Amino acid sequence: MSRFIAVGDIHGCSQTLARLLEILDLRPGDTLLSTGDLSSKGEDSRGVHTQLLDIEKSAVRVIVLLGNHEVMLLAMQRTVGANVDLSAFPESMFHDADVSFLMRSNETWATLRSYGLGVADDPESWAFQSRDPRRHFEKVTQRLSPADWLLPQSHLDFLCRCRTHHIERNCLFVHSGIQPAYLSMDNVYHAVETQLRHDAKQLCWNRDWLGQAPQARRERQSVLPRLHG
Repeated sequence: MSRFIAVGDIHGCSQTLARLLEILDLRPGDTLLSTGDLSSKGEDSRGVHTQLLDIEKSAVRVIVLLGNHEVMLLAMQRTVGANVDLSAFPESMFHDADVSFLMRSNETWATLRSYGLGVADDPESWAFQSRDPRRHFEKVTQRLSPADWLLPQSHLDFLCRCRTHHIERNCLFVHSGIQPAYLSMDNVYHAVETQLRHDAKQLCWNRDWLGQAPQARRERQSVLPRLHG
């Protein structure tokens, strides 16, 4: 029987991922779903991307959802002129994400360092107060050199294949959250489409709703039991 395995934030921990994959011993027909945030923070984002690319070439089905770190990375790659096709995603998903990329506290510099890009260690690119990130972004982008920022095309293509969400086995998978008001809808597909249309960014960023029960008219009814309705 094929297995469906969902994995949370990996954040550049390639050795941990390698050990997990060793334990899982994935086989043809299995599905590996990542809920996003493959990169940043850890030391080897490039290694994480490479491992998942290698698995994707096998008969294992790989599904990667957009996390906020994928969103920031893709937005910044587009800013510096990379060949990224983001047409499958609502534009609201990327609102100010390139600005957020340059906030040192987000540790996105760790992703660039794993690719051997020297700009990761340039303090002028990252050291600024988060209270005024837009001004810093405008200053930095005036002196951007694409060669200092670009990731390999095969890795960019892989990231462009990420999904905003996934529905399978009576579960809805997103990286962050979906507004409770939408979860009280009778159809999960309509709920996600509504969230994407109104503010797609919330699927990757907003955690304000964690632990909140959907405000459904019928207290015990949620959208998930009707995935196939």
